Amino acid sequence: MLVHVIDKIISPVQSAFIYGRQILDGPLILNEIMSWYKKNNCKMLLFKVDFEKAYDSVNWDYLCFMLSSLGFGSKWCGWILGYDVIIFSDWNRQELRHIIRILEIFYLVSGLRINLAKSNVFGIGVNVGRFPTNYLGIPIGANMKHVSIWESLVDKFQARLSSWKASLISSVGRLTLIKSVMGSIGIYYFSMFKCPETIIKRLEAI
Repeated sequence: MLVHVIDKIISPVQSAFIYGRQILDGPLILNEIMSWYKKNNCKMLLFKVDFEKAYDSVNWDYLCFMLSSLGFGSKWCGWILGYDVIIFSDWNRQELRHIIRILEIFYLVSGLRINLAKSNVFGIGVNVGRFPTNYLGIPIGANMKHVSIWESLVDKFQARLSSWKASLISSVGRLTLIKSVMGSIGIYYFSMFKCPETIIKRLEAI
């Protein structure tokens, strides 16, 4: 099965959706790198890339060739994975030219075109772009001590645990629902950031 070989053919820098790797490693490492740039007063380029729908634009000859080179049969050509891509480097013209050139070459061979309307450029130490942004569902470049950053999490809890739902299920069912919401939403945030006490009280009150 694919799960037994995918970690050997996918670059180790991709932490998401690969068995044995931690999806939170990507946002954690990115936040740490951004903190280093800020602390050392260095300029950083952050390019959040959004590709257009892969199925509609991918070069199938290229995809089949790559899969075949890795030992896969033709049936695997039906598997198309989409994911967030963030490219970061020092902020200078040469680095930017290299990134643009690499993406141009990638497009020529793969057919995957960048969706400019949804892609964004951010800068550390320069006035370009506006943080925070999301990467794999985690805020990037945000001050997690600010209560306002946690509002989206509170909204998700309220949507899942609204009062009208509580009246329709038993106490056992509600406990199961709470555990499900905590496991799918809360722990994802809490494993990376210290939650403000105000937010914890609001979540407990829902």
